[in-house]
Amino acid sequence: MKIAACEPGGNTWLPFSNPLNLFDRDKNGRIEIADAASDPSWAAIFTSIDKNLGNGDGVLTEEEYAKGATGENKGGGLVRTRIGGRGDVSGNVVWRHIKGVPSLTGALLYRNMLYMIRSGIVSTFDPETGRLLWQERIKNAAGDYYASPVAADDKIYLANLEGKVTVLQAGADLRILSTGDLGEQITATPAIAGGRVYFRTEGTLFCFGTRKQ
Repeated sequence: MKIAACEPGGNTWLPFSNPLNLFDRDKNGRIEIADAASDPSWAAIFTSIDKNLGNGDGVLTEEEYAKGATGENKGGGLVRTRIGGRGDVSGNVVWRHIKGVPSLTGALLYRNMLYMIRSGIVSTFDPETGRLLWQERIKNAAGDYYASPVAADDKIYLANLEGKVTVLQAGADLRILSTGDLGEQITATPAIAGGRVYFRTEGTLFCFGTRKQ
């Protein structure tokens, strides 16, 4: 089974003139994505639009940016497909969910449940049928999410752009185990290794684990 999430759009979009003034160095009305490397947030948005809605040439035009703003997705969304086949494999699509899909974060498949986070709203799906199981807003952790959810030890870890971290109990209902604020922006997905969880913020690497007795 292969699951992919890709549906740009849905957030509050600034007019194209805003990023154009920031990153159009040669003043030709287009944005070279490489020129936005100093701003990971914008660079990630530009790259996603260029890959999913543009022509993949590393340059963002106003037309491509507008497609991201309106959520045009060319058949994207959260999709389950069967692996294999040759030629036209469009019939391999088992199910597709196109509403409220995040443009940057990936979906998490954990203990036979599929988790998705967008603007502080967590959605869970049955991976076999695509049925929405529950959808809840995480209090005090709204806003943008660039880090994808990760899981270990029956816990789901979420980190928003502002640096707020939420730990959920994995399962059929929303149960918040803990919340915290690391005080710096987070764009990187947390990493889990050796019984520890690592969060890389704008200027710090945090490591959390169980204290040994």
